[in-house]
Amino acid sequence: MQEDRNEMEMDREERRRLRKERQAKRRRRLDLRLSRRLVSGLFLFWLLISLFLLVFPRSKVSNIEKRELTKFPALSLNSWFSGEFTDGVMTWYTDTVPFRDAFKNANNNLKSLFGISSGNTAEVIGNVKKVSDESPAEEKTETASASAGKTASSGSDASIPASSDAAASAAAAASSAAAEEEETRDYHQENAEGTFENGFVIVNLDGHWRGLPLFAGGECENYISFMNELYDQIGDTVKIYSMPVPLASEYYLPANYSEYSVPQGETFKKVWSKLNEGIIKVDVTEVLDQHKEEDIYLRTDHHWSALGAYYSAQKLAEAAGVPYAALDSYNEQSVDGYVGSLYGYTQSSNLLNDPEVFTWYEPVPAVEADHYDISFNYQYTDGLLIETDVPNSYLRFMGSDDQIIKVRTSVKNGRKLLMLKDSYGNAEIPFLTGSFEEIWVIDQRYFARNLPDFIRAMGITDFVFSCDSDTVGNQVVTSLDQLMTQDAGSAIIDDAPSAGSGTQDGTAGQDAYPDQEASGEQETGAAQV
Repeated sequence: MQEDRNEMEMDREERRRLRKERQAKRRRRLDLRLSRRLVSGLFLFWLLISLFLLVFPRSKVSNIEKRELTKFPALSLNSWFSGEFTDGVMTWYTDTVPFRDAFKNANNNLKSLFGISSGNTAEVIGNVKKVSDESPAEEKTETASASAGKTASSGSDASIPASSDAAASAAAAASSAAAEEEETRDYHQENAEGTFENGFVIVNLDGHWRGLPLFAGGECENYISFMNELYDQIGDTVKIYSMPVPLASEYYLPANYSEYSVPQGETFKKVWSKLNEGIIKVDVTEVLDQHKEEDIYLRTDHHWSALGAYYSAQKLAEAAGVPYAALDSYNEQSVDGYVGSLYGYTQSSNLLNDPEVFTWYEPVPAVEADHYDISFNYQYTDGLLIETDVPNSYLRFMGSDDQIIKVRTSVKNGRKLLMLKDSYGNAEIPFLTGSFEEIWVIDQRYFARNLPDFIRAMGITDFVFSCDSDTVGNQVVTSLDQLMTQDAGSAIIDDAPSAGSGTQDGTAGQDAYPDQEASGEQETGAAQV
């Protein structure tokens, strides 16, 4: 009987062992089947991605980054054996992914889901450093606490030369007096909660996100020496204006981020104190401060708005003693849903999901502009404002920067303005079409001719430098000294059809081209300098 029990116990153990073996075999089969499905799924996913990248049209332009994407490299024996071709193909392949902007937007929206944020926050994106402690503390205090109604004694007075007419002077004085009585909001006295994520500050003000470029300061030697040298060469025949443009952080930077940006108005005053006394100082920081509760800067773009450009161009007109058209004389236009360059720089989902209205003002009647390449070869004639899609709305102001533009207006006062600018200056030009007979626009980063020679040849009467704080403070790559020395002594010819240009003695030519086009000789329109 004991033996029977032992046999039964052995049978149970055997059945357990066989059951465990069957379960292990079943588990191995399931694992193998799952592994096969997983490998097949991954292979199918890889195949679909590969087909997507190969079949769908590749992106050519990034509206987020405001640039053309990499082009497919040209094949040559040299590029093949050096490896440049294969490297170029890899760069092209990764840079031109189909629906690139859509994927980047989705990725940034996904990132925004992580973490907790309050309703009043600020984030700093990029390699941000505190400004030098050597900056005088009183300057920071003065800038942070100054109300918009306070006007520096050198403000409007320094902006208007002795040659301005009485009406312009009276208007400036009245504007200054009105400003003294008006109190505006001081954003520098307000704090914003936030964290440093990685120079741009993204601030939530009044329920909307705003990007703020920071200003690191600088001694501005390059700008000072350039302006003084230019005055030494042409100041006896041309009015020269210094009109730097402040960044939005000058007005909207919260108090608890003030140590990361230098007061720009104080920097401009230091610069002006070192310029030749004959250079006319045009201070736009005060007038912009008076209007900072209006939409004078774009929230999602590092540029100012058309409205900010309007107020600043008015200060130039006052300094030059020329007429200036009222804002309601322009044809106001706008588009919704604009997200500008700051999103491309920061990839902040807060900016992406808080688009703004982009507004511009068309001169009435419309004016035409001659477009030249950077070497001053005529290309085409078109309207001053161009048609573009919403993501590239700021390009409405004359399009790209790498060109020379001549604007012909209906004004007949003999005044010819040359603006040396960066992209900020583009927005000012429409508002000066009722002030000057002719407006020339060149970008200090791309102009390839000799600047003093060009001014003489085109019969320029007024020259203004209108670039942002970073350009003045040497924070961007500039070649201002090159403008004075490059291409010296070469002939400067305006080859636009039906157009007059300068002569050797610096006076304007009078429609010299129509009678000379057939022979190709433009003796009156050319200047040998």
